[in-house]
Amino acid sequence: MTPGEYDIEIYQGDTYYGDLIRLPSLASRGGPSDLVGTTQKAEIRESKDSVGVLAELDVEVISEGDRELRLKMDADDSLELEEGNWYWDLEITWGAIKKTPLAGRARVIAGVTR
Repeated sequence: MTPGEYDIEIYQGDTYYGDLIRLPSLASRGGPSDLVGTTQKAEIRESKDSVGVLAELDVEVISEGDRELRLKMDADDSLELEEGNWYWDLEITWGAIKKTPLAGRARVIAGVTR
């Protein structure tokens, strides 16, 4: 399964509160049909093969049944990110099954006010 492409922009030093995301059902690809009983993890890395994690995004599940979620990051955490065009993805774990429904670029825009 190729993840859907979804780019995000984070303004350095601001609280990031992303748009509402409605994931497609993963049932046809061996995954869950909803988010009940799943765990979610989202990370930002310098490159797709980087060992180190630049930051973790909080994943707020809005509706398990409707597969709706939102990505978030505290202002203190976004302040630690360097300006750049990084990579991120979202991993859903359901028992022993892991799926990555979304991935893309994470553009960090330099803030001015500290």
